[in-house]
Amino acid sequence: ISKTNDDVIDAVRYAYMMRRFARMMRDIRKPKEKKIPAPIRPITRGR
Repeated sequence: ISKTNDDVIDAVRYAYMMRRFARMMRDIRKPKEKKIPAPIRPITRGR
């Protein structure tokens, strides 16, 4: 493997490494509802 004109090799290597972040089309078409977290309550301090 030579370092000259290796654009295709780099592109294939990058694509192969990014497979772990890939999502299936069925997951993209049906997005999950984002759950809004409950508001943070202030701490009551007894005096």
